[in-house]
Amino acid sequence: IQQSDMDLFLRGGAALDINAVAAKPFNWMSDAAWLNVVVLTQQVPSFKTLTNDIRTSEAVWKKWYEDNTPEALPIPGYEQQIKENRETGPFLRLLLVRALRMDRTLVCMSDFILNTPQMGARYVEPVTDTVETVYETMDNFTPVVFLLSIGADPTEAIELLAKKKKQSVECISMGEGQDVAAMKAMQNAWTAGTWVLLQNCELGLDLMVRMEKIIQNQVAHENYRLMITAAPDPAFPLGLLQMATKAANEPPLGLRAGLCRSFITMIDQDKLERIESSNWRRLLH
Repeated sequence: IQQSDMDLFLRGGAALDINAVAAKPFNWMSDAAWLNVVVLTQQVPSFKTLTNDIRTSEAVWKKWYEDNTPEALPIPGYEQQIKENRETGPFLRLLLVRALRMDRTLVCMSDFILNTPQMGARYVEPVTDTVETVYETMDNFTPVVFLLSIGADPTEAIELLAKKKKQSVECISMGEGQDVAAMKAMQNAWTAGTWVLLQNCELGLDLMVRMEKIIQNQVAHENYRLMITAAPDPAFPLGLLQMATKAANEPPLGLRAGLCRSFITMIDQDKLERIESSNWRRLLH
């Protein structure tokens, strides 16, 4: 796979003008998809007859194009060729799905990564133990910044981890006027050796701008920990990000990942031992 192939995957036929290429011979395909087909025909030797192939087998291609999961179906006229080409065949499938069904590209891309030996499952399976993993890298002078996404909040996992470590954590939700409360919480924790969680810090950027200097000048107990949650914001200070450990806290994708997240954040050995019902315990195992 060459850089030009990756450029084609990223851009498709966006640089072409619909009025400057061969006219689209059917109405069931979008203009954007037709331009993608044209550029594949022009630049990929394996697809040099693609436009003619679609014209001559329109009914079969229309059925593939309109299917809910086309990436799971054999590609009309090309399936055997793609299967026999073990080196680039999976990427050719990815190119074709991206060209015709952009909405299914992410699914197809995950399959491509999963089945590529040089990458594999660890690049597509969601991380369900972010807080536990990050804790091992934490110290009293290195804050942790959790970058938030919709439907994901590490607060519960942080509180559970604090309980496991027999620690206390003070949570401060940032916003107008909360800088004073946040500073007071950090100063108390410096002395007591406890944890502080500053939430939604994109709403407290004034304090975040000063935070790098505050951390450099602090005299903190060795057990002190500072955790920050923030939605992505272009004004978030780069210096703080560079000195912090960063973790993207994404919502679990799929049933398996969702169950793993629930088990990790809600269930521990103490709860299992307190449960009298053997059926429920067997279900978890």
